[in-house]
Amino acid sequence: MQQIRFIGLPQVCGMTGLSKTSCYTIHDFPKPIKIKGSGAPAQGGARWVESEVQDWMQSRIQLRDAAQGGV
Repeated sequence: MQQIRFIGLPQVCGMTGLSKTSCYTIHDFPKPIKIKGSGAPAQGGARWVESEVQDWMQSRIQLRDAAQGGV
């Protein structure tokens, strides 16, 4: 079984290169999990499942490759 890891917004932005706003507004981006009592107030205790963010990134690569004819 794969180990599940929750990561905060700074880590998500660092992994993806997305802005904080984009992490919340891109319609197919993984949704955060609210963890009461964690993180700084600015983060609101929101955490993402690291593997879901990685899967989303991989899906972007696959979409790009499909659009380029599998290059």
